[in-house]
Amino acid sequence: MPKHLKILWWAVCKPPIPSAYAEVTGQLVTTLRARGHLVDLLSMLPQSWRDVKQVGGIDLAYPYDEVIPQIILQHWSAAEEAGAPYDLCVFMGDLWANGASLDMLTKTGYLDAKGQRHTVKLLVHAPIDHQPLTPQEVGILDSCAGMAVPTRWGADVVSAGTRFPGNQL
Repeated sequence: MPKHLKILWWAVCKPPIPSAYAEVTGQLVTTLRARGHLVDLLSMLPQSWRDVKQVGGIDLAYPYDEVIPQIILQHWSAAEEAGAPYDLCVFMGDLWANGASLDMLTKTGYLDAKGQRHTVKLLVHAPIDHQPLTPQEVGILDSCAGMAVPTRWGADVVSAGTRFPGNQL
């Protein structure tokens, strides 16, 4: 029997916002939940500071800024302290727009009560629409657990500039 994962999903936006990110997020999260995985969804809705509870997980809405990684680190550390850690954090959005936040999750992380540093195990699901990748993007991807690229061209760009071979994207 396959292991069910506990996933913290960080998306640019979620349904019912009319966007490709929201559509794909909705489809992937619904599919993962239907297969028995626990998915807590954190979404960033511009100009919104409201918290919304949703069945099946946490659903918080925040704008883009330094608050997002702090919220993710709080959820990640609280789950670890409770003995029910997340297996993975999935980020779905543009690397260039969220570079500082992604660096904070994969490199800076947080200190636990014993002073030990922890980082987030991150899988990036991002469109790659330019080449070459910037040094910041390469650094982010090289510190991630994995990456999903929606196009073959993007996968080729990533495999040419990072440690990820094309057959793992």
